Amino acid sequence: MAARHFHIPLLLLAWLVAALRRTAAGSGTVAAVAAAGTIGPLAHGLPPTQTALPALALGSGAAFLGRGDQRSSRWR
Repeated sequence: MAARHFHIPLLLLAWLVAALRRTAAGSGTVAAVAAAGTIGPLAHGLPPTQTALPALALGSGAAFLGRGDQRSSRWR
């Protein structure tokens, strides 16, 4: 895998993938779900106590470049 070849930590890779997808797609939900599908197989061997860390990295990466005034259409 390229991540292991370049020695990129899994959490940084998860954040970068989600942030790049958010920038490309414009939707945080799409970015988080698509990045989770990409990063999920890499996180398969993590101990159970560390499984939430990639999810947090994906969530914060998906919030990258989000505007403060963006709201769900259901709350308008």
